[in-house]
Amino acid sequence: MRQLVGLLVNTYLNLQYILIVITENANAAFRMGDGFDETHCVVVFSCKNRMAGPDSAADSQEACLPPALADLHWAIHSPPLLSSALLQQTTGQTIDAATLTACCPATWPSEEDIAARLHSEGLEGELLGKRFEGLVRYWLLHQTRLELVAHSLTLATGRTLTEFDFLLRDRSCGLFLHLETACKYYLAAANTTSHSQWIGTNVSDRLDTKLAATRRQFSLFTQAKASLLPDWPPGTASCFMLKGYFFVPFRLLGKHCLPEGADTHCQAGWYLPVSDLPVFESSMVQWWIPPRARWMAPVRYAVSPEELRDGYEMARHLSRKIRHDGKARLVIQLEASQCGFREVSRGFVVPDSWPAPARNGV
Repeated sequence: MRQLVGLLVNTYLNLQYILIVITENANAAFRMGDGFDETHCVVVFSCKNRMAGPDSAADSQEACLPPALADLHWAIHSPPLLSSALLQQTTGQTIDAATLTACCPATWPSEEDIAARLHSEGLEGELLGKRFEGLVRYWLLHQTRLELVAHSLTLATGRTLTEFDFLLRDRSCGLFLHLETACKYYLAAANTTSHSQWIGTNVSDRLDTKLAATRRQFSLFTQAKASLLPDWPPGTASCFMLKGYFFVPFRLLGKHCLPEGADTHCQAGWYLPVSDLPVFESSMVQWWIPPRARWMAPVRYAVSPEELRDGYEMARHLSRKIRHDGKARLVIQLEASQCGFREVSRGFVVPDSWPAPARNGV
């Protein structure tokens, strides 16, 4: 398979090293020349601009970026989980997120600047969706083509209040754009392309339900805008920025399909139940169990040696933790590099009962 390649050195039961090709060049995911039309305005996003940064001419997967800056770059320039065509079909979006970000370059900040912003907004903790949304907001505030009209806009939709992520206006023509964002980690519950079988570590989160919810968001906003904001131009483009990773069973690496419409360059990893952890106990490679705030960008930065474990230590530690609280953990295999460390592979260790609901959620 093009997206996932697993190479097991020695045999599966005598594992010494794991090498998994997680991604291809993320820059190749940009689709230039896409456009959309509205009755009052024609916008053609056709450009070669990208966010100004250290990887403008280099492979972004090999650039050495400190953590917060790496997450910002990942949020904007990593490949989407699903193709533009699939998102248009399932959610009704009218513009591709990769094209949108490519045509709206922003000033590249310092690590201190973006880290301070994330800290001040309380985005250093467990809520990855809010952290991702905050990174997108930072990008929007530091590019010049799109005006940020509203963030976390709440409108009355029938008997309920509905929150919408971003309302933007293209300064080049006045067109309004409704942008929804999501950062997701979906695991395959079965070897199928069906979206209903791609599930989060929190089993209430499924790919099919997220797509359906986003379609409702776009539809509700269109209805609410017409009645509550009658003075605005009639046309509103829509965009769904869906980033993250797909994870397939470790034993089926190279043999497992991805969901229907998966982007050609989507990022992916593996997962295994906690009872299979002994397979790693003889591994001498370096493992890192990152906090949730470090789940986004592939590691290309320094990690404290005190946080690293060999296979035996990692397996014993995660076995105790997961059997105690029933929560999945992400683990990343690292190797030394000029950046400090480089990510080789990533995977989830899940309770044996997954995809049954965890006792305390994840």
